[in-house]
Amino acid sequence: MAYSNAQMVTDTLGTVLLNADARFDKIKLKQADITVVKKAAPNKDVRGNYLPVLVNGFRLQVLTTTDRNAANQMKAKLYGLFPNEKSYILNKSPYYSVLQGDYFVNEEAKKAKRYAEAALGIVVYIVNARLLALPPEASKTIAIKPVIKK
Repeated sequence: MAYSNAQMVTDTLGTVLLNADARFDKIKLKQADITVVKKAAPNKDVRGNYLPVLVNGFRLQVLTTTDRNAANQMKAKLYGLFPNEKSYILNKSPYYSVLQGDYFVNEEAKKAKRYAEAALGIVVYIVNARLLALPPEASKTIAIKPVIKK
């Protein structure tokens, strides 16, 4: 067994010679590298991909009911009205709340609220929500070409 730096430790009771396996030094270096990577990029995974972060935003609360089937039917209607946006059913027993959309700006939520109220004929509420979003640095790495209609 190979030993690395032997250390002399002196205490009030005497002196002790500590011998450590050389493999511990390699483990320490690897752990130091991992720690540096974690500190340098807290919002990236091991492969370097950006991780989504939670941000404050808004959703539309379309329905609150105790009937699960009614909640599922409303969610299906919302998919028809808003095909490019997500709808959610939140279950807090005994209630089911149907939420729609991920809006980062209140004005967008107000616009969607007016549309939903007109289309469904019911009162819709804007509620605060925690939304998953990619950090601003991630959008800098994605090349987006604008669509220009002639």
